[in-house]
Amino acid sequence: MTAKRVSLLLQFIALAAVADAWILLGSINLPTTPATKKYYWADSTARNWTDSVAFCTAQGAGYAIAEVKTMKNQVDDPLAFLKSKYSDGFTGSHWIGAVTSDPPVSMTWVNIPKSIVQDYAGIDWKPPTYGFCGAYSSEKDTPYFHALHCDLRNKVLCEQIV
Repeated sequence: MTAKRVSLLLQFIALAAVADAWILLGSINLPTTPATKKYYWADSTARNWTDSVAFCTAQGAGYAIAEVKTMKNQVDDPLAFLKSKYSDGFTGSHWIGAVTSDPPVSMTWVNIPKSIVQDYAGIDWKPPTYGFCGAYSSEKDTPYFHALHCDLRNKVLCEQIV
């Protein structure tokens, strides 16, 4: 067993003693030189997106909220990896490192298609000051990405690059 793997195992044991909800899903190989691995960790404690980002980075060096994307020349597909973990008890919606880059700045009236809510009779339209954040939903047959209000409480998917 390599020193990196021993270190990772010791970190896992220390974290498991603190949080029963923290589980190691496994790792994928990254197309880097020298060779590195990306480990995915899931935590089932409900937090908002901002607290989830802080939770992941607080775990130590190399930890961050997970980015689930395929890189050029990548051998292991992170999405296929996560899909395979459904049977291991990895279910439900988890925050990931994605946010909307352009939150909505207008609304439309429900019963009048394509009618934008504007300033009427001195009532100003205040665009939302919040955004929407990304989540990965692990479902048996059809996992998917979706956007949720960042203040909602959700589980989190973290990554660690070693």
